[in-house]
Amino acid sequence: MKTVKISIPLVLALILYTAFSYATYAESGSDKYTPTKLEWLMNYLNSYSNSLPRDSYDCLVRYEPKPPNTVNVTIIYGFRKCPSKTEAETTLSLAEGTIREFAHKKNWNWVNTQGELKEISQARQEGNQAVKESAERALQILIKDLGKDHPEVKDFQQKLNEWFDKY
Repeated sequence: MKTVKISIPLVLALILYTAFSYATYAESGSDKYTPTKLEWLMNYLNSYSNSLPRDSYDCLVRYEPKPPNTVNVTIIYGFRKCPSKTEAETTLSLAEGTIREFAHKKNWNWVNTQGELKEISQARQEGNQAVKESAERALQILIKDLGKDHPEVKDFQQKLNEWFDKY
């Protein structure tokens, strides 16, 4: 029986990316914000796909906005629940159909889709790279705020080097 390892670097990349992205745009969580139709569609699609009953295989599906009018659908395969590219292609076709159906119901003829298949090893590699880039940005912010000789900066830099050596 194969086990699927959760990519801690990928999770960290998402956390760091989210933290840095939103930190620059809002002063507090109570700031008013109106999402675009494309952002609203992303929220709907991601919540909808998470509520579907699970089939005999279960590829990872990620919907991301590609402004101004495109939904980028990434299907990740190559693990126990979604082992083959054929299953990923079927999932991509279903996801794109769901987007077209929803857009048709809303009369949103501006919605385009772009599909992408990624093997899990490629997705992990990209996640590791994103974590590294986010960590390097965080280090630069610390250096700017505290100075390169500050003990916290040195400690953070040492931990990053250990992590980079490990992954």
